[in-house]
Amino acid sequence: MAAGFHVALLNEPSAASLEYAHRYRSTIAAKREYVLIYDLGGGTFDASLLKMTGHSNEVMISEGIQRLGGDDFDEAIVRLVCAGANLRDVAAGTLDLLRELCAARKEAVGPQTRRFLVDLTAAGRPPFSCGIDDVYSACAPLVTPTIDLLNRILRDGSSDVAWSEVTGIYVVGGAGGYPLISRMLRSTFGEKRVKRSPHPFAATAIGLAVFLDKEAGFALSERFSRHFDVFREAEAGAGVVFDPIVGKDVSLPADGESPLVVRRTYRAAHNIGHFRFVECSRLVNGRPDGDVTPYDPVLFPFDPALHDRDDLGRQPVGRWTEGPDVEERYVVAPSGAVEMTLTTQPGGFMRTFRLARRAAV
Repeated sequence: MAAGFHVALLNEPSAASLEYAHRYRSTIAAKREYVLIYDLGGGTFDASLLKMTGHSNEVMISEGIQRLGGDDFDEAIVRLVCAGANLRDVAAGTLDLLRELCAARKEAVGPQTRRFLVDLTAAGRPPFSCGIDDVYSACAPLVTPTIDLLNRILRDGSSDVAWSEVTGIYVVGGAGGYPLISRMLRSTFGEKRVKRSPHPFAATAIGLAVFLDKEAGFALSERFSRHFDVFREAEAGAGVVFDPIVGKDVSLPADGESPLVVRRTYRAAHNIGHFRFVECSRLVNGRPDGDVTPYDPVLFPFDPALHDRDDLGRQPVGRWTEGPDVEERYVVAPSGAVEMTLTTQPGGFMRTFRLARRAAV
């Protein structure tokens, strides 16, 4: 943006839907306007149900599994090879090499592959070979949760979409080319209802290019794919309260439109605000459940004496009877990125935080 370029951000399944629309628009009929996008990457799985009417694409539901992807398939195959070749107490360096070999062999598997061969010379062992069905059996338990998620999307009452109205499932993502994926999907949903992108690694990039081509005329309506919530300090720091900020399936602004803005106002009851943000796939009894992703915590000084402190994390949290009036202002961009601005009155002390998911340890 600083260089003067227009920057557009889309969720990967949404971008892939535009690649599908560009390539297979003729398959969309009045009675089958919906497409399920199945996006399996290296470390995550996402799925979206989209309605395609003319050149308008609307995201109806999005779901995901944050810690499931091609890397997990690699690990399952490594365990199979280690067990089959009787490899125990493998050195870390050798295990890393074995993981690379198994990943390369997995990516070379095609629909006609019958045997799976791994060179174990580096481990001082002869080559390992097994039937491809043994490899598929080791990986099948990883595919099952993705199929369960697709079924949940189709059963979700908020979508009100019958399977007969879905033109098919479109498989994209770096791990989506693994033949087991299409095999299990076709076994569950029908041979003719599953299509795999001819460019699974590039489907999202192609879709983004289609989106930026204004002459193509495609429009996309996005939704939040997960709940976004915050835990707040309570009881002088001894407890917390839970506050949903943006609910799942809330419509996001289109690119170029005004952002979604959410506000909270209250009188501060503590000297320090300690905000613990999370994303989650669902709420159960009003609490985060399912696939929960924490964000980096935010600390904000309500006490003016703490405004210049850079060690708020080491300061005691306590009740404060002279707390200021506080406004929280959340700005949600079309990409789903969230920025929070905290302002206190009187005095107008203000700080803005760009909220970020906590890095995996």
